[in-house]
Amino acid sequence: MKQYINAKNICNYNQKDNSYQLLMKVLLIMILYRIIKIGIFPFLLGKISIFESFLPVLLILSCVLLCYAGYYIGENFLYQNRYKEEECLIDGILLGLLLPIKTPFWLILIAVFLTIVIGRYFYDGIPIGMPTLIGILGVVGFSVWFQICHIENINMNLILLEFTESYQQKQMSVASIWLGEVGEWISKTSPILCILAFFYLKKNIKWRIPVYFIGTYLTLFIFSNYFVSNSWIDILKNLGTGNLLFLSLFCATETRTTPVTNIGQILFAVFLGIFVYIGTFFFTSYLSMILAILISNFLTSLYDYFGNYYELKYCSEYGNL
Repeated sequence: MKQYINAKNICNYNQKDNSYQLLMKVLLIMILYRIIKIGIFPFLLGKISIFESFLPVLLILSCVLLCYAGYYIGENFLYQNRYKEEECLIDGILLGLLLPIKTPFWLILIAVFLTIVIGRYFYDGIPIGMPTLIGILGVVGFSVWFQICHIENINMNLILLEFTESYQQKQMSVASIWLGEVGEWISKTSPILCILAFFYLKKNIKWRIPVYFIGTYLTLFIFSNYFVSNSWIDILKNLGTGNLLFLSLFCATETRTTPVTNIGQILFAVFLGIFVYIGTFFFTSYLSMILAILISNFLTSLYDYFGNYYELKYCSEYGNL
C-alpha cells in the first residue's frame, strides 16, 4: 500500500516535470518586466549608462551559457544522463535572477560551479537542497570572507549589503515595493506578478508549499504584533522586499528535493515558514529563505515518512488531500 501511494505521487509529479515550457514563459515575462524597470526606464531617464542598462541581460546570458558549458562537460566527459538540458536552462536562469546585478564574473563562475558540480552531479539524487541556492550561498560565503579578511572590493561590499541589509524597504512605499522597484536582483520582480504566476502554474507545481508557507509566515508575523511593534505596513514591506514570494514559488517547489506526499508538502511548508520567521531575527528575509529551504530539504524524507503514515492510516481511497 505504501509503495502504491509513493508510485501514484511520483507518477503525478513526473507528468508535471514536462511543464518546463510553461515555467519558461512565466520566467521570461518576469525577466522582461524587471529589465524594463531597472534597465530601460532608468536609462531613458538618464539615471544609468547604456552599459548599465544591459547588465541584467548580460547576467542572465552569462549564467545560462556557463551552465550549458558545465552541462556539456559533465554529460560528455564525466557522467551521462545525469542532468537534463531543461534543468540546465532553469538553473542558469534562476542563478541570473537570484544574483545581484553587479556580481563580478569570477564570482558568477564560482556560483555556476557550485550549482552544477556540487548541486547536480556530485550530490545527484540526494536532497541537499535546490542546486541554484547552493551557488547563491557560495556567493554569500565569499562576500563574508572578503569582509573578514578586510579585502576592499566595492562590488563585494555591495553584494554583502544586499544580502544582509534591508535598508531599502524602510525608504520605499508599499506600492513601490509591490510594483518591483527595490533590490539589485532581477528576481525582485513585482510580488503581484508572482501571485498571478502562482495561479497560472498552480496545476504544474506543488502548490501546497507556497500557500502553506505564506500562511504560516504571515500568521507568525501577525501574532508577533501583540509583542513587538510590527505594523501591517511593515509586514507588507517585508513580504514584498524579501523575495519570499518568488523563492517560495520557483525554488521551494523544486521536484527532486521536496516532499512527494501531500501531507509531507504541508509539513515542509509550515516548518519552512517557521524557519524563515526565526531567521529574520538574525538575517534579512531573503537570506533566511535561502537557508530555510536548504535546511528543510534535509528533512524531506522525514516529512514524507509522516505523510505516508497519515495517508495509510486515514485515506481509504487514496484521494488528494
